[in-house]
Amino acid sequence: MPLSRKALLALLDAIDNQLGRRITIVAVGGTALTLLGAKESSIDIDFAFPDNELHEFDKALGKLPKIGFRIDCFRDGTIFDVTLRAFKLQDEPSRLC
Repeated sequence: MPLSRKALLALLDAIDNQLGRRITIVAVGGTALTLLGAKESSIDIDFAFPDNELHEFDKALGKLPKIGFRIDCFRDGTIFDVTLRAFKLQDEPSRLC
């Protein structure tokens, strides 16, 4: 069952109530589009965090009942963690731009 904007906001509110301090959470992918109203729902939850704040989120989430949805957490500026291969142009050495 997809997550609506209302369900995502309720989850964020529940997590906020369990946090010991303010943290930065950045919604990415379908989660961000759903929260912005550009999409009706999301099939999973994608958040990015500064590296030092993910632990606080995990602690707060652990205090809640299981939500039944996968939450992908990306840290320290890494989103989706995809490495692309460099392309070779003729005999030039490979390089990333």
